[in-house]
Amino acid sequence: MTLEPFGEWVLVEKANQLESTTIVIPERHCQKSDRGTVLAIGRGRRTDQGHVEPPAFEPGDSVAFPRFAGHDFKVEGQSVLLIKESDILAILH
Repeated sequence: MTLEPFGEWVLVEKANQLESTTIVIPERHCQKSDRGTVLAIGRGRRTDQGHVEPPAFEPGDSVAFPRFAGHDFKVEGQSVLLIKESDILAILH
């Protein structure tokens, strides 16, 4: 099974956030966003005039998004998120 996002939806694979288990940081000091890699994008957001605006990013881009954004799915054993284009905060270079 594959997921192909429609419209302004974006398929993202979350980055592994566990890099070290030796340092404990209280949650109030942690960032409130997650990171991931864009796997697939929809055609874009439809404007009020009926035109389609293509997304500002491409598959393979690293992006930041709010921690609780989107909907979790499992596709062929891989955990992915389906989130709206407007929920993406930044492209990470």
